[in-house]
Amino acid sequence: MTLPRRYDGVLLAGTHRNPRRLIHNQNKAFLTIQGEPMVLMVTREMLKCPKLDRVVVVGPRQQLESILESLLIEYPQLKIIQQRSRMLENVWNGFLATFPDGNPLPVNRVIDTLLLGGHFPIKKRVHLYIMKSIFAAVARRMTADKTDSLPPETVIAEMKHRIDEFRKRFERVEWFTRKITINTILAEGHVLSESDSGIRFQNPEQHKYFLEWEERLNKKIFLTACDIPLMEQNAIADFIDRCDKHDDDFFFSVATEEVLKHFYTGRDGSRGIERPYIWLREARIRAANLILVRPNRIGNKELIQESFGLRKMTNWRNMLQMIWKLVRQKYRYQTLRVALSLCAIHVLKKRGFIRPAVWFQKRTRKEQLELSFSRIFRTRFKLIATPFGGISLDVDNQTDYTLLEANYSYWKSIQNEQAVRFNRIDLNQKSSASDISSGPAAQ
Repeated sequence: MTLPRRYDGVLLAGTHRNPRRLIHNQNKAFLTIQGEPMVLMVTREMLKCPKLDRVVVVGPRQQLESILESLLIEYPQLKIIQQRSRMLENVWNGFLATFPDGNPLPVNRVIDTLLLGGHFPIKKRVHLYIMKSIFAAVARRMTADKTDSLPPETVIAEMKHRIDEFRKRFERVEWFTRKITINTILAEGHVLSESDSGIRFQNPEQHKYFLEWEERLNKKIFLTACDIPLMEQNAIADFIDRCDKHDDDFFFSVATEEVLKHFYTGRDGSRGIERPYIWLREARIRAANLILVRPNRIGNKELIQESFGLRKMTNWRNMLQMIWKLVRQKYRYQTLRVALSLCAIHVLKKRGFIRPAVWFQKRTRKEQLELSFSRIFRTRFKLIATPFGGISLDVDNQTDYTLLEANYSYWKSIQNEQAVRFNRIDLNQKSSASDISSGPAAQ
């Protein structure tokens, strides 16, 4: 029987460097809901989720060890590491902490020497990375076919597919990939060689090494933040199940207005939480704070860090800064078209010009947004709708915290009811709540 796939999880619980982002002058991770710190609530749900294995919490280590002391005793797979200054560093270090040796890819000096000392045109680190990944694709295919040799045409197909992937992810490697052919590799003879049965690795240790390289290259981690009190293990499992149906590298959860409108009011009919949306033809959506990602498969990690700081697209300064960053990217015109459409919808709706806003909305599709993110981040990006709307309600400010604290139990029950009702939610199907004439402006 095949065991269910499990992933390692990383929880971001760092103290923000900007004092204005703190609430009550403290890290949001340590704010309490019904007497429990939010970081304790979210960590417990992650550890109880059957889809997750190891859990790494990144933040102020000493304080976290004190708050999570009981969980550290109960769950040996829980690990806490000290935060760094930037979000991207925290994510990457959390990813590294999921490996026993702390390396994102396996290290073998002997194989490095073989590749660097041969006649391959390796002049940069990325060239060595590409060569190893090509051999890793061949090792994966051998393992999948349960054989130690492959026909030349199969090896050529695997090489071509992997090289095409790198052409999309990395710029200015065209000259290098053109020089990598099956004849070049076989003539070198240090790694692959041809025999009567087909093409094989020179020795089992090389096969084992490149197979491990492939596994680490494709490793996914689950990623979320600590300021989500309505986090549930069922929401995590549901999100991962939806991601497993697709072969992509960066899965980003979103919630639709159809799900989130039930949080517009609180327990006693008072004002709830209502936030801006991104308006697409399929539905109005906003981020839901769950991510499943292959960190080794993202070619433009630095832009993710920059984009995160400008994610509040209702701010004109952020809009202009983001557009300027997109202008400098490859495929900038296609990506700019989507970004400008989203900005136009926001401005027109805010000014009361509903018909022009509808016109832009009908021409802005989910697939266009996914393709734009795939191109600028140099990965394969996928939006995944979740029926657990409360996951989208993170604590951004004092008002959010007050409302979530007051309505926690009520909204938790609402979330569970709506999760059952919208269990089959899919962004490929047009939402019944996509009337553009109401609701908040686009984010």
